[in-house]
Order: sequence, then structure tokens, then C-alpha cells
Amino acid sequence: MVGRIVQVAGRGRSRLWQEEWGGVRLWAGTLYQPAGMGNPRRALRRLERRLEGVGVRRLVLPWQFPHRGDLERLRPVDPSPLFQAAADVLVLEALRQARGQPQAGQVAVRGRHLSAQLRGTVERLCPLVRAVRIEVPGVGEDYARALHRQWGIPVLPPGAPVDVTAAFAPAPDAKGWVIPVYEDNPRPGGLELCAQGLTLPAREGAALLALLWERGQVSREQLRAVWRGQSPGTP
Repeated sequence: MVGRIVQVAGRGRSRLWQEEWGGVRLWAGTLYQPAGMGNPRRALRRLERRLEGVGVRRLVLPWQFPHRGDLERLRPVDPSPLFQAAADVLVLEALRQARGQPQAGQVAVRGRHLSAQLRGTVERLCPLVRAVRIEVPGVGEDYARALHRQWGIPVLPPGAPVDVTAAFAPAPDAKGWVIPVYEDNPRPGGLELCAQGLTLPAREGAALLALLWERGQVSREQLRAVWRGQSPGTP
């Protein structure tokens, strides 16, 4: 069972209720924080115990939930696995914003390891973009040459300009519009993932969508990316 915490300013008696979002049944509970109270750690502990008592084991939380580090009994849903699985969806929307059409774009995909998610991203992008550079220590160049033989797309040398970088790990020197899919930020690179036909709450939407993806209740074909801010790093 999954729950969420609703923060309320002021004093009050915490309560629990059930609700449904996108087909997910969950328990919600209020966390009151009177003015000047400081960290409501004790109230959070009580709320965790109450949620645990009705079967809750995980929480869908807003990205900037200020008491995340104080949780002891319940585990937040991490949206970053969804962002990594759908990195190509995010990259293609960034290219539409930066270039007008993905086919004209050059993309870098960077990570520490040649993970299944990174490989999947590259192989889905190859037939849709102009060129791809794989930046993975020790294996990137060999993998890029294999992709060139398979797809015929150019292998970009180190330092060649790119429009978008999908970062599966911290990449402070990455070029172009950087989309960090290793974080739980609900808008990596200013882009927001959503699912066609689903309405989710704005604050917890990323975590709920990740949960639906994890459960197989959202398909890849439903996923869309929407630009929600200035395109960072675009030429």
C-alpha cells in the first residue's frame, strides 16, 4: 500500500483518508505544522506509525518535501528509474524545442556504466536523430562503432558539439541542453513526463507516474514529455 503526506500550516488533529489517483488507491494523512514550531519530527513519527498501521509501506512525496530526511519507517517512491527508462522521450522533446525536429539533432548519452537503461535509450534514439555520442568510460567508443555499423549514423568524436545530453550520472562538463535522469527532480532539464489519458496531482505527479510505470499500469506509448521552462544550454 502507498500513502502520501499532506502538509497543513497551523494546528489541528491529524486524520487519515483514502483516495485514488490514476488507478492507484492510497492512504493520505495530514501533517500539521503550527507557526514557529520548527521541525515537526514527533508529529511525523506519529503519522508514519498510523500510515504503517493501515498497511502503507511507501510514500509518494513532492520533490521538495522538507522532512524527507526525517522519515524512519516509510520509503519514498523514487521517480529516477522512470526518467532513465524514458530518457529518449525527454531527449526527443528537448530536440523539438531546440531544433524544431529531432532528425536534425546531435545527442550525447553519458553514464558511468553501459546499463540496460542507457543502451535502450541509445538504441531507441539511433533511428530518430542525426548523430549520437556515447560517453561511457572504457566502452563508449566501441559501442558507438557497433551502432554505426548497425544504424549508419555518424560516430561523434569527443568534443564535437551536441544539442542535448542525457546524463545518467553527474556530468558537470556536459554540453548542450543537459537532462539529468539520475535525480528525483520531477522536471529533469525543465521537462515534465506525463502519460496520455492520466490526470495526476501536480505536486506528487512524478512519484505517482513512476509507481504506475513500475506496476506496468502505464505503457511507453502513453508517455509524453512537456517543456515547462527555459531550455538550458541550447544554442
